[in-house]
Amino acid sequence: MKITLGINTGFATNRFPEPEDWVGVVADELGLDTVQFTADLLNPFLPQAIIAREAEKIRSLCDKKRVRVQTAFTSAFTRVNHLLHPDPDIQRVWLDWFQKFMSPPRTTTRSDFPSENALDRNPRPRPPQARVSEGRDPLCFTHIFRILFSEGFLPV
Repeated sequence: MKITLGINTGFATNRFPEPEDWVGVVADELGLDTVQFTADLLNPFLPQAIIAREAEKIRSLCDKKRVRVQTAFTSAFTRVNHLLHPDPDIQRVWLDWFQKFMSPPRTTTRSDFPSENALDRNPRPRPPQARVSEGRDPLCFTHIFRILFSEGFLPV
């Protein structure tokens, strides 16, 4: 069995936010070649121009140091309601966030999203169990998986 030792880039969030620093720590100081990238280092809420610039910088540095980004992790964003938020407008914001997080840097359009009706089956705040059983939230997750597969991510 082959095992790859890597590191989650959460260690770099506050101390080493610049790609030059964290890629250097991973490759030169730790001697690793594999990372799990965290959204804290390049948040999808940033403007697209910044995301594109920083993503290119990360790609270039990782290529130079032979570090590969094998997986990604949402980090601190795992502790909020995301797609199960009772407010459909907030739910749409998180759907957009996830789409940008899973896609290569490029402009995303609202036409990439499910129809308004798919997200608004029940406009009243409801407990998460009710929203899931009513079918609104699984549509969001279906959309997320569609994005993943279209970007070439495959189930493990």
